[in-house]
Amino acid sequence: MQKGSALIPFLLVSLLAIVGGIYFYFNQLGKTPTLTPTPGLSSKQPSQKNELKTYTNEYLGFEFNYDDKKLTVKEDSEQEFNKRGNGDFRTNFTSYVTYPPAEFMDGIVVLDETSSYDKNPLTIWVFNNSNNLTIEQFYANYWYYPFVWGDYTARRNSVAPVNDATISGQLALYGIVTYQPGSPKFVYLISGGEMYLFRIIGEEGEKILQSFKLLEEKVGCFVAGCSGQLCVEEAEKDIITTCEFREEYACYKEAKCERQPDGKCGWTKSVELISCLEEKRSSSPDIVF
Repeated sequence: MQKGSALIPFLLVSLLAIVGGIYFYFNQLGKTPTLTPTPGLSSKQPSQKNELKTYTNEYLGFEFNYDDKKLTVKEDSEQEFNKRGNGDFRTNFTSYVTYPPAEFMDGIVVLDETSSYDKNPLTIWVFNNSNNLTIEQFYANYWYYPFVWGDYTARRNSVAPVNDATISGQLALYGIVTYQPGSPKFVYLISGGEMYLFRIIGEEGEKILQSFKLLEEKVGCFVAGCSGQLCVEEAEKDIITTCEFREEYACYKEAKCERQPDGKCGWTKSVELISCLEEKRSSSPDIVF
């Protein structure tokens, strides 16, 4: 066999091998390799979603959302505040400015993992505003009592609530106290005969404030009963009772019939009411007529 004739088949085989290799390479280039997952592991990790919890306070008339895995909601009061500050702030205020601060109704505080009251995300205190003071008037009288007060220098004006905000669809005003830990934002909001004071620190506090919602205004409480001895909801104001006279019923004439901390209507148990009831109950027997 001649050398030239043997070379031709060799070249053909080589050419076919090259063409096949090129075809295989470009055919596989666009394919995504298939990976075999390791047993016990998922190729997709489930997304972590924070479930928010709703805190509702019917007595103060509001609700808001918060992350209960990171935050805790607790009731707050002037007494607890005094303990934290080692003083009697109401007495000190009264002594300093010659009149008492606004009547404190109730409050709540939201704490994070540090349980620090100095830099906690949110505090809400509610005061009686039966005189219908404007936010400017309220601040002029009490400033940010009890969290900030007593400094009547020029910076009193620099931290005043003059910036607009909208909370639960209502106009509010706020100021920022940059010289306190965390640079807290203090926000005033008027609702009915009450003044809400918010103390906001950090992103968590702002998130909660954005979810804050005033509840629908509750109907009032009514004095009922033949002798005016009952404090009831509006739906029960025409309730029929037996007509009897007891000495203790006279005590309710000066008592307050209003919504209680549990959200129900009732007589506010003041020192005067309790004392009067104890005295009257030991007097004459009931007379039914």
